[in-house]
Amino acid sequence: MQSTRLFKAVLSRPILISAVLVAGFATSFHTPAYAQSRALAIKAGRILTVTNGTIINGVIIVRNGKIVALGKLGEVVIPADAEVIDASSEWVMPGQIDLHAHIGNDSGLHDYVHTLNPEFRVWDYITPDAPEVRDDIASGVTTLLTIPGSGGNHSGFGVLWKLGGAPREQLYLRKLGVMKVAQAYNPERTAGDLGLSRMGMWWMLRDMFSRAKSYETEMKSWEDSNKKQYSLVANAGLVSTGSPGGAIHTGKQAEAPDDVIGMDNLRAVLEKKTPILVHTAGARDVMETMRMFHDELNLNVFISHGEFGGFQSAAEAAKRGIPVNVGPRLYDFSYQTYDRTFYSIAQKYLNAGVEMLSLNTDCPVIPPDDLFLQGTISIRMGMDEDMALRAVTINPARTIGIADRIGSLEVGKDADLVIKKGSLFDVRNPIDRVYINGNLVFQHGQRRRGVGAGPFEARNGVEEDGQVESGPVRRGFLVEDE
Repeated sequence: MQSTRLFKAVLSRPILISAVLVAGFATSFHTPAYAQSRALAIKAGRILTVTNGTIINGVIIVRNGKIVALGKLGEVVIPADAEVIDASSEWVMPGQIDLHAHIGNDSGLHDYVHTLNPEFRVWDYITPDAPEVRDDIASGVTTLLTIPGSGGNHSGFGVLWKLGGAPREQLYLRKLGVMKVAQAYNPERTAGDLGLSRMGMWWMLRDMFSRAKSYETEMKSWEDSNKKQYSLVANAGLVSTGSPGGAIHTGKQAEAPDDVIGMDNLRAVLEKKTPILVHTAGARDVMETMRMFHDELNLNVFISHGEFGGFQSAAEAAKRGIPVNVGPRLYDFSYQTYDRTFYSIAQKYLNAGVEMLSLNTDCPVIPPDDLFLQGTISIRMGMDEDMALRAVTINPARTIGIADRIGSLEVGKDADLVIKKGSLFDVRNPIDRVYINGNLVFQHGQRRRGVGAGPFEARNGVEEDGQVESGPVRRGFLVEDE
């Protein structure tokens, strides 16, 4: 698959390119067309903001998919037109974020033929209404990083996306969500190529990035040359910079360099717009991950898994400020540590000083709706409950570079909300409601699988307990009264 290069497609034509030059490669977010303009007010017994403490007897105001106000009940003005939800006996918290999942893409779709696949992108293949996605939503997961599998050293690029509350094309937060690399165990190949050994895989990655840097230099030089030419032509009065689209000019532009498959995707990594997720384990491979991607290449990288004694390199991760995404295994025992002791992997990283720690399910390795349970088990093994909440909300948001929109309850952020009686990690009480972008996408009692399940179909028919459904009927992405 060959990616489309913005500048090659546009700059190679003799038209005014001011809009492109201003925009560059940045991604802009607009108020979604699907968001309800009517305000939503949620009165809550507790609001767990994650970043600014807990508000007792509070209220959250949502409009156009964003949190516009929150605070103590009586101190926040509830708009006259607001739909008011009484959750005064419940807790409201941010939606969870899973940074290592293989659902919605055929459980880790990727190419086994080639060891390196920089041209492969998962977002082309996402299935938003997959049953596992609906299970995720029902458990309070609102954002996923869906990545390709680990049968190759570099299997492609994952996608960062919301699980509902919007039409398909508006679900994506970042299409090139992460570059997926696998080091150790899974990607080791027996076909006799360089993918057989760790040394061979590390050599191939270094060689790929060497070629990508040369490509980046060549492309940047070409782009800068065309920007300079446009500036000279504009200053000469041959184009109009004041009108949208401008006027046609006939300045001769430099010929674009030859396209190289997959190198455009790697440019986003080199420019630090897309981080690198490294599936790795063991002290040796965790250490080599940090040496290669952080020390040598100076790229944004985080460790995912970090199991099988990987925590023995935790102090080095802390020293470098590298995030660690632990799961699905939460403990090491015996043959990894040789001392017949159970260790909480997450807690060992925390004790070593790693601050940006998050949890994952590696779904379908464990069920998609068990992310909260990863927190529950971590708490049982010594983790502080506040830390566990951060590990499934704000920490993954910061790790993946989108904490300005999700991960905590703050004014201006997306209204991705979970309402539940008590702690997220209390397995005795189910999720009551889930909102994504201010839209109700799950309500307790709603069927999770089959006809009528999930955020994309109307709630009607017979429930799992055999009772006829009652309450709101879902039409499209909104919930309307019957």
